[in-house]
Amino acid sequence: MGAVVRTRGGLITIAVVASLLVGGAAAALASSSPAGGSIAFFGTPTGSLVGGTILFTGAIGDHGTYLTINRNGKANIDGAYVRVTLTKGSFEFNDTTLNARASHASPAINEVTCSGATTVTAPVPILDGTGLYRGISGSASVTEFFGFLLSHLANGKCDAAAGAAPIARYFSIIGGGSVKFG
Repeated sequence: MGAVVRTRGGLITIAVVASLLVGGAAAALASSSPAGGSIAFFGTPTGSLVGGTILFTGAIGDHGTYLTINRNGKANIDGAYVRVTLTKGSFEFNDTTLNARASHASPAINEVTCSGATTVTAPVPILDGTGLYRGISGSASVTEFFGFLLSHLANGKCDAAAGAAPIARYFSIIGGGSVKFG
């Protein structure tokens, strides 16, 4: 059904507002259900490096936080999983391969400036979705960037001891891959 409006040039049929509303609601529902596809993400850790903020683009357009956890779901910097909690749901990364590569990384340290950096990349499976991300599966390639400045010891050497805290550090995480739902 349409409304008819008389004009000098003839009749114009105007679509019923209700049909626009129904079509608009169907389009809104379709756009809120993820279809899967390519993703990219960008993480910024907090000072403890256990968690931080994260932004997803592509098939997951959302943002929130992440937390490194152990098998029991407890926060743990050495945990093998990362829980991603976004505004529309959550899911996990299995970080086992990335952690193994990071634990064997040997950053090059400039002995004059006591600065160093390392980059580690590995594939991570995506699993255990809730909310809008229920039924998620896929994989991403994750890259961690880490830069740091160490203090100088009295003998002029860099304090690179296992427990030595850096004077300053930078850490970021980026990744990309693909996901599917259901």
